[in-house]
Amino acid sequence: MSSYGDVLAWADARLNNGAQARRLLEDAAGRSITWLLAHADDLAPDDLRPQIEDWVQRIQWGEPEAYVTGVTHFWKLRLRVTPDVLVPRPDTETLVELALGLGGAQPQRVVDLGTGSGAIALSLAMEKPTWQIVGTDASEGALDVARRNALDCALSGVRWYSGDWYQALDQMRFDGIVSNPPYVAADDPALSDDVLKYEPQGAVIAADDGLADLKTIIGQAPDYLNARGWLAVEHGYQQAEPVRALFEAAGFVDVGCKRDLGDHPRVTFGRLR
Repeated sequence: MSSYGDVLAWADARLNNGAQARRLLEDAAGRSITWLLAHADDLAPDDLRPQIEDWVQRIQWGEPEAYVTGVTHFWKLRLRVTPDVLVPRPDTETLVELALGLGGAQPQRVVDLGTGSGAIALSLAMEKPTWQIVGTDASEGALDVARRNALDCALSGVRWYSGDWYQALDQMRFDGIVSNPPYVAADDPALSDDVLKYEPQGAVIAADDGLADLKTIIGQAPDYLNARGWLAVEHGYQQAEPVRALFEAAGFVDVGCKRDLGDHPRVTFGRLR
């Protein structure tokens, strides 16, 4: 028999990462770390240590923590994730922050193209309850995850549509469009083996040196935006200049780029004339 403190110490020693060990224990025990530390000497359920041991081994083999536990944290939300969706990255919060500023205080109708887990759409819905939020994805598996997350987060007002980029939207028009599309080239040396092994490649890799989907989203955006509508997209840090050129060619003005947590150019935005 092991106490909660014993299990935590074991995981910390194997991972050499106290914060990660605490997250695993929280998720496995279904308790906050504050409660667990206060009850460190209490005996843990018999199945807790075997589960933690399994999770630690999978993480050491390279599986992303979010797929191991089935949950991750993004913005202010706790989200379910499965191998059907890309694990939301902290840098993508830059896109959420920017979109909130572009939309301002007025009610907006905003679509999140390629929503995946629903991380962006649900973060906007949580912060802006007067906004009408739509999420689209070509993957039914991803949409199932997004719908479950909406229910878990009590954000059932978001509408979900199935289709590849704008194909899901028919003749709808929006005040704003956000997207974190695939933007990594297939031969990018930064593409890790773990991403290729575990995460959906269709949500990561794009043709044309990573620009194919960005070209579609930016080029067709004016057909789905209201007057003075805005667009914000995440991209690779080396793609800022070609993405800016795509914005300008599509008729966007006031084009700018916001840097991510690592001070890399990450999100380009603009408005229609």
